[in-house]
Amino acid sequence: MRKIPKEKLKSIVEDAKEDMYLLTPKEIEFLKCRSPLTDLPGNAEIKEAIMKHFINGSDENIIAYFDLNNFKAYNDTYGFVKGDIVIKTVSEKFTQINRGFSGHIGGDDFVAIMKEKDFDEFWQELIYFFEKKLCEFYDTVDYERGCIVSFNRQGEREIFPLMGITMVAFKNLRAFSTPEGVGEYASALKKIAKLKTKPVVGNSIVFKTEPGQITPLKEIIFDEKIPINIRRGVVEALGELKDFSYENILIEILKKPSANLFLKKSALYSLGKLRERKTATIILGFLKHASPHLRMRAVEALGEMGLAEYGEQIAELVEDGNFFVKEAAVIALGKVSQKKFIPLLKQKLEEKNFKNASFLSLVMLEDREILENVPIFVKDDTVPMEYRIRALRIYAEAELPINWSNARILFNGLKSQRVDMIVEILKNSKKILKKINLNEEELCEIFYLRKHLSWRVRRAMCDFCAAVRGEVAEKILESIAEDRSSSVREKAISTFKFFPEKYRFVLRFFNDPDANVRNSAVSCIKYMEIPKEKLPSIIEKLRILLKDPSQQVAKNSAVSIIHILRKSR
Repeated sequence: MRKIPKEKLKSIVEDAKEDMYLLTPKEIEFLKCRSPLTDLPGNAEIKEAIMKHFINGSDENIIAYFDLNNFKAYNDTYGFVKGDIVIKTVSEKFTQINRGFSGHIGGDDFVAIMKEKDFDEFWQELIYFFEKKLCEFYDTVDYERGCIVSFNRQGEREIFPLMGITMVAFKNLRAFSTPEGVGEYASALKKIAKLKTKPVVGNSIVFKTEPGQITPLKEIIFDEKIPINIRRGVVEALGELKDFSYENILIEILKKPSANLFLKKSALYSLGKLRERKTATIILGFLKHASPHLRMRAVEALGEMGLAEYGEQIAELVEDGNFFVKEAAVIALGKVSQKKFIPLLKQKLEEKNFKNASFLSLVMLEDREILENVPIFVKDDTVPMEYRIRALRIYAEAELPINWSNARILFNGLKSQRVDMIVEILKNSKKILKKINLNEEELCEIFYLRKHLSWRVRRAMCDFCAAVRGEVAEKILESIAEDRSSSVREKAISTFKFFPEKYRFVLRFFNDPDANVRNSAVSCIKYMEIPKEKLPSIIEKLRILLKDPSQQVAKNSAVSIIHILRKSR
């Protein structure tokens, strides 16, 4: 960048009043990539710095990548303005203490290049500074509780820990040739760090590689010195996390003749979870493998993918010589959703060992005769709980013209069932009760569950009250709202949106000692039928709660004020 004084510039531009600068195309590109929030170098300058100072730089240099754990949850809850304050605060401290290159990749991702001897002092100063700042970033309730409690779009409660920093650092031990390769390696290290490294303070993690240290996931997976259960854990975690970036490693495991058999089993499991259609042909090759472990996992993986074109190959394994392979094939036939396999599954239904798996698959295929008998299946304690719950959920969603009279069985003797089953039936009651009507005696027996010892059951009773409605359900819900468990109270208050005339009752919980219950109350009030003469007093109560210690309560109070006033117009 070359400065042109205004005196010289006047020979070109007559009315020049200030100095100007002459930029090269490269400098313009750098400025375009600079972060407008932090004014730190962006990707173009970062790539150049990595080539100059790390790949081709001194052996004494080390590169560190770091991001903020749980930043998205913070940003979603507190808003982008406060999120920007966090990013700016971190970047200012970061550039202040780093004696080398500082870059902002984007969002909450940063990179630093420095002398290795400076690294320990750097991370300690940055992370301990960040930990001290948390009390300023969060409201009092969230900070003291140590987490954010929020609700997703389905109304389910979610808990997110406080923010922390995850930092990984390494030297150029792998002879990197491109900045992209350095970045990919850093990304893999961060995933490893979050899997196996203990926090140094709060929720912050620092992971520095040393010469000879095994760090990339690929090396962990293929290193036979590492116990197989750890390697399998990493492989299966990739599937559960839906991490598609490691798909090629999973395929490599399956193609490598010397790979451990149980590692291949885990790879098949993960590919099934990823549900990538292009990997189906590779999985298909294991349906005829000599190992029943691999045949079982292969058929399960194809079932998870739900690809109808592989139904015939799956059906062949229903007659496999191994019990577990047979059972997996029976379940997979239900998942590929081809009704032509109903006769085959009904044959297997007659076999004692495959009765439950066959029944569940026929439920998935929505066979009418089988669907009508789901309540009997669900109440059978000899059936695995997993099968019963899956069958119940499908049954509740079914819209077929079948005889629904057996549905009453689900609610008979409910209090004697296991907690998991009671909760599932109550949660699905709204859908089921659209198809049948319970008599007064049956309702009274279920309402008694409001006193159940398990808070999960008492919470699920709110769903049942919402499904039944009516005066009795309203009274029961009021009693549940007084529960000793704040989680139960919170659910009960939110359920009052189905009883819109009960605004006075909901108002009582604006002063509940638990922030989640208050949040539930201020969120619910906007759905209530409020007389016009009561609007001023209710808006005033909500206005006071705009200063609530909980940011979530304050935010939803504001939302309710706007919603109520718009509705009243």
